[in-house]
Amino acid sequence: MKKTLSLLTLIVLLFTNCRKIKEETLLNFDVAFEETVAVPPPGVQSEGGLPAGGASLDFPSYAIATNIKQKLDQYNTKSEKVTDVKLLLHSIQILRPQYHYFDYLDSVELYISAPNQPEKLIAYRYDVPKGIFTLDFKTVQDVNLKQYLLQDTIYLRMRAHVNAVPPGDEVLRVRSTFQVRANPLL
Repeated sequence: MKKTLSLLTLIVLLFTNCRKIKEETLLNFDVAFEETVAVPPPGVQSEGGLPAGGASLDFPSYAIATNIKQKLDQYNTKSEKVTDVKLLLHSIQILRPQYHYFDYLDSVELYISAPNQPEKLIAYRYDVPKGIFTLDFKTVQDVNLKQYLLQDTIYLRMRAHVNAVPPGDEVLRVRSTFQVRANPLL
């Protein structure tokens, strides 16, 4: 009986210690992107106005070079060791025209795509407050973006519901931060 208990205790200790070692060797690091994007004029004419209830607008996607190989090299790891990638933060800020606000937005969604990967919703804001020029998005947490961020280029696209015709001369600062998790023991 004592031998059985000792053996069970040893197995539990080994399992617990192996799990702790594995957790402690996991790499977690952030990959941040900041882009300045000129927003093209909307496809809605201001003379005719918008239909009652507003309109949904799709903005063109823009490319971002990930430079992920260099980032992985900084942490002495490889793409095969990456287990998952999550979007932590995404925000947009109006740089020009100065003193403009996102008052024309009711809601906005952010989509990601990459070569040979489907487009996915990764962030949104359905309750855009009035009087702000920086908009923080809520991120979709149950989406693993590993297959996207490991590409040389990702594409981000916004879809918005507007209650007024947006200005056509906006320049936005777009910030995204992805959390990368890698397991060097794989």
